[in-house]
This record gives sequence, structure tokens and C-alpha cells, in this order.
Amino acid sequence: MGEHQTMNVDEVETLICEYYWRKAEIQRLQELLYESCGSMVQFKMVATYGVEAAMPVGSKGKSMAEYQDIERREERILKQLEKYKNIAMFIELGERELKGHLHEVIYSCMMDGMSYRAIAKHLKMNKDKVRKLKDECLRQLSQNRHFRQNLHYLKYHKQII
Repeated sequence: MGEHQTMNVDEVETLICEYYWRKAEIQRLQELLYESCGSMVQFKMVATYGVEAAMPVGSKGKSMAEYQDIERREERILKQLEKYKNIAMFIELGERELKGHLHEVIYSCMMDGMSYRAIAKHLKMNKDKVRKLKDECLRQLSQNRHFRQNLHYLKYHKQII
């Protein structure tokens, strides 16, 4: 169990450190989807009377191939968005599993993308102490049955990590 547990600790640490950019990417992908939905809705005004009504009108909109490309892109974005949201939620729930206010603060700082040096400066403590507390956080999480089950679910059922 020791080697497998260490691997989970390393994975969790990486996920925590990647949380900050994932949240920014979730925001960007949501904005892309919102913009994409707006571009799909187009209204076409056509003359309904006189000679103009009988004349062929060229399409000012997108072709079917362009719509299919947009749909495929949206599907990729939706899959990526779901993956990032699941990971972000998993990391956010991890913060609740910690015992000790200082552990929660360090975990939160890691989620914000802060380096050990920045966390140490923020907490006015030595960098080695921060590293030791961070290791305790990860150890707490790796020994928490609920947290391990969630990680297992993400890895093997959602297949996202």
C-alpha cells in the first residue's frame, strides 16, 4: 500500500497545484460555449413580396459543414469542461477533509497557485515548516477513506486523471 499511496499523494499534490489554472480554464471554456451558442442563432431576413420573393437568395449564414465543425468543437469543449469541473470539485471537497486550520490555509494557498516561498511569507513561517505541513495535509488526505474513494471513482469510472 505504501508505494500506491505515495503515487496517490503525488497525483493529489499535482491536482491541487493545477487547481488554479483549471478554474481559469473552466471560466474560459464556459465563455467559449456561451459565445458559440450566440453564433449558432442567426436570423435571416428574406423579402416576402414582389419580384424579390421569386429570386434565389444566397446564404449569408454558415454552411452545414461549418455547423458540424462547430458542433464537434462544442462537444470537445463540453467533455473538457466536464473533466475540469469534476477535478476542481474533487479538490474543493478535499479541503473539507482536512483537520486543522493551518492545514486548511496551506491547502487553500496551494489551490491558489502559491509557491512554498509565497505561502511561507504569507504565514510568516519558514519554508521547510510549510513543506512539512503540506506533507501532513497530503498524508491526511491519503489516509482518508472518503477522499481515496473519490479519487478512485474519478480515475477508474470517470477516467479523467
